[in-house]
Amino acid sequence: MPAELLLNPASQQMQKWSLEMANTIANDTLNSEHLNDWIINFQGNQGLLADGIIGPETQMALSLMAYIGPTLTQ
Repeated sequence: MPAELLLNPASQQMQKWSLEMANTIANDTLNSEHLNDWIINFQGNQGLLADGIIGPETQMALSLMAYIGPTLTQ
């Protein structure tokens, strides 16, 4: 996550970043009108407080779920 988003999580950049993460996770093309509903559903599925607020825990969950790259296996 870009550092400027951590400093100003209410910015339009956060909305854009969240939409990019949602599209990656959903493997679909969501629009900003549906982002809040998608975030609430995502939060509930991840065991987070489903309030639609993209706070630190939701940011971490979005980052982890959208990450595409090498991972460790057992």
